[in-house]
Amino acid sequence: MTNELRRLAEAATPGPWRAWFSSTTFTVGTAEQEAHPLNTHVAKGSWWTGGDPECPNEARAKSNAAFIAAASPAVVLALLDERDEAREAVKRLAGALERIDDNEYRYGQCWMAETAREALADPVVKHIVEGGR
Repeated sequence: MTNELRRLAEAATPGPWRAWFSSTTFTVGTAEQEAHPLNTHVAKGSWWTGGDPECPNEARAKSNAAFIAAASPAVVLALLDERDEAREAVKRLAGALERIDDNEYRYGQCWMAETAREALADPVVKHIVEGGR
């Protein structure tokens, strides 16, 4: 899933993205796309108000458009990079904890080894160390 998301973000229209609105439509795209309305946009949608001036569909559509604009390729790639860096840090820490576990038992400091064992048993740590995605 992560590789596919990264591939899609790298192939998408570069940002920054923004959202703009008319009476019943929203458009998400770059400033250049907004200046040239015949260009292809990142996303376009509409809502039906049914004559209700406080229609929840409009608020939801505008919120969705703002979210789509905020989730530009650069943001998604930065989040994926940050996630990958955190996973590598967890793996390094897990390796250090395993060394503590081995050494501390040899030197009679079982409490430290038990703390390391508890940290290594954490489901998130185990998932990351075992290569889960």
